[in-house]
Amino acid sequence: MLLPPPNVTGVLHIGHALTLSIQDAIARWNRMHGRNVNWVPGTDHAGISTQTVVEKRLHRETGQTRHEVGREAFVAKVWEWKQAHGDQIRQQTTRLGASLNWDQEYFTMDPRHSQLVRDAFIRLYEDGLVYRATKMVNWSCALQSVISDIEVDQIPTEGRTLIEVPGIKFKVEFGVLHTVEFSVIDPPPGGPRCVRVETTRPETMLGDVALAICSRDDRYKGLDGKRVMHPLLGQQIPIICDDILVDP
Repeated sequence: MLLPPPNVTGVLHIGHALTLSIQDAIARWNRMHGRNVNWVPGTDHAGISTQTVVEKRLHRETGQTRHEVGREAFVAKVWEWKQAHGDQIRQQTTRLGASLNWDQEYFTMDPRHSQLVRDAFIRLYEDGLVYRATKMVNWSCALQSVISDIEVDQIPTEGRTLIEVPGIKFKVEFGVLHTVEFSVIDPPPGGPRCVRVETTRPETMLGDVALAICSRDDRYKGLDGKRVMHPLLGQQIPIICDDILVDP
């Protein structure tokens, strides 16, 4: 049985205590019934979360970035962080009395685990499951890297708002309604020659593959099945009718 490894970005909280208690009860119950239970503990490097914490500390102490110190030196800093916080997590877990097999304790950046990840990636690539493509991504200006949805903080806005974005020297404008015009290819006689779309997120238009309209909207009669020119990509995309998701 594998203990879901806590992140070394912090210390254990009440949620960890709850899940540890439940898992410990399951492990002990199975041992009482004569089963051989091997419950393996560990800690997780947490990827970008730990990278961010360590990089902030590095910049605060030395004024350097991870790029300036180099990969090997930065990884060494991550291991220093792990030793400091991983030991505290171990002490907390031990105090909770969890019946773990500490002889097999692991860290997800251990050489063996890192090699397994590389081997799996190579295997996926060789099987054609890893590929390059042009897709919409979450780009961090501060990290200069793509990040997952779970790493993105959502900030609600009401109207035009200037927000400080990490990695950008000036505040960025959000909450503004932009009107974008899609020219109709081969418009019907007497019909509209363009379709106007209003959005507060014009950057998402780079991922548009179709334009949806409502068939009950008299402004766009005769456009179902037509095509429009994407103003940013210079490509034709189809017009489709969707009376459920599109209000007239």
